[in-house]
Formats: sequence, C-alpha cells, structure tokens
Amino acid sequence: MLTLLTATVVLGPKEVIAGVPFRRPARRSDPTLPRSIQICVICDQLPGFKPQWLLTSMLDAERDSAAEITELYHQRWELETGFDELHTHPLERLEALRSQTPDRIQQELFALAVGYNLVRLEMARVAGLLEVSP
Repeated sequence: MLTLLTATVVLGPKEVIAGVPFRRPARRSDPTLPRSIQICVICDQLPGFKPQWLLTSMLDAERDSAAEITELYHQRWELETGFDELHTHPLERLEALRSQTPDRIQQELFALAVGYNLVRLEMARVAGLLEVSP
C-alpha cells in the first residue's frame, strides 16, 4: 500500500500530485535516493468497472492532461495484449517453433505474424459492422 505524504497538490477532482517516501531500507541500500518522489495520482473509472488509480511521473498537468494519460495507458495495454498473444500463447505448445533452420524459423514467425494480423483485421471489420470496439 502506498503511504502518501501529507503535502499534496490537487489538480482536479480526480487528480492530485503527491509525495511518496522511499522506505529506509531502500535508502540505506542506495544513499543517492531522495527522501521522497513526486507522482501524479489519477483516478480512472470506466463505465461498469471499479475505480483504478494510475500513478505516473508525468507532473505537468497543462502539457499532459489526465484524460490524455489515461487514454495512452489504455492504448498501451491494448498493445501489451497483442504482444502477449504473439509471444506467450504460441509458446504454450511443446514445440513452439517446428522449423530447424534460421531461414525456416524466420518464415514460420512471419507466417504467425501474418495470420495474427489477418485475424485482427477481420475482428476490426466485424466490429465496424456491429459498431462496437474491436
């Protein structure tokens, strides 16, 4: 659990800048650490979901709005989900890649990427027809 310092700056109804102290053991192991760091704490709640707290080191509210930061955060996790599908799930089989030579492995990886993108393209096409997010 985060222990916030008492000195906070309220930027908006769902956004504050707070100081988070480094614990003594961390500062003992690295004496160059400051006593605390400042972070921006943003409360984000998607419709139908519980509130989530997003912590970031981006402190300039005029340059980086809370709405923009949370949108970028959600886009990042869309990418992470795609990377997970490409990286993890094909490796769940006993033989992740069947090819035995570097050229064939490259060809197999290319085929996996093409297949993945074709499936995603079809998902986006159907989502567009149904007017929902893919």
